[in-house]
Amino acid sequence: RGHLAQARQALARLPTTLARAFLPLALVERDLDALGRLDVLLAARAEPPQWRRQWALWRASKRWPV
Repeated sequence: RGHLAQARQALARLPTTLARAFLPLALVERDLDALGRLDVLLAARAEPPQWRRQWALWRASKRWPV
C-alpha cells in the first residue's frame, strides 16, 4: 500500500495524457483489499470477472488523476 501511495503521488505530477497509461493501477487497491479478506491461497485463484475489472477502470478514468 505504501508503494501504491508513492505511485499515486508521482502520477499526480505527470501530464494527464501520460498518466492515463497507468490507469490499471486502479485495480491494485481492490486486489489488495481482496487479499486482506481472503486466505492468500484462495486469493491467488479468485480472479474477478472481467466486467468488474473494466468497471473499475472506467470509474477510475472518470476521476483521474486520482
